[in-house]
Amino acid sequence: MSSFADVGLRRLEVEDTAISGTIPPSFKHLTQLVQLDLEQSSVSGTLPAAVFESTAQLERLQLDQSRVSGTLPPSLFETASSSFRKLEADATLLSGSLPDSLCAPPTLERIRSSRTRISGTLPPCLGNSSRLEELSVHSASLSGSLPASLSLLARLETCELTRYYTDAAGGYIRAKYDAPVSAAGLAGPSTKRYSLDSRFN
Repeated sequence: MSSFADVGLRRLEVEDTAISGTIPPSFKHLTQLVQLDLEQSSVSGTLPAAVFESTAQLERLQLDQSRVSGTLPPSLFETASSSFRKLEADATLLSGSLPDSLCAPPTLERIRSSRTRISGTLPPCLGNSSRLEELSVHSASLSGSLPASLSLLARLETCELTRYYTDAAGGYIRAKYDAPVSAAGLAGPSTKRYSLDSRFN
């Protein structure tokens, strides 16, 4: 894969393909990568920490409806701390907690990791992500207290932390609990959509 670095590959997309296998360690040579899109692919396995130790220019990681599993490596956000903007990982096999390093990039705009096995609490440092517009981790296993710092996110437009029921066909049909914005102190002028699971307080 070192040849990719020689040609300066910036976008790698295998979206909606039958390409399978895991992310090879040789991807660490893709040092100029800006976008990695594995959405709706058959790519599986974990996100190798060593790979993301070299992707300092990465802005967007798309994993929606792929078979990627394991935890989010802290290096993903630490290495790209001056560029990372969007994490899109709905309907994957990701598990574990959201790392504190998620707050490292001041450029962070979107966190979307719903219908996953993500658990634990929300990192209190999320309030420092001043450009965050979307926080959607519904139908996962988050719990605990909502960080008071979320009220500082003036650009936040969507905050979904709700567990949804499913119908007989497996579709998501309604929220267990919807709370008004004022209930969590999310009084930011941009907040347009807000839903909170009863496991939060």
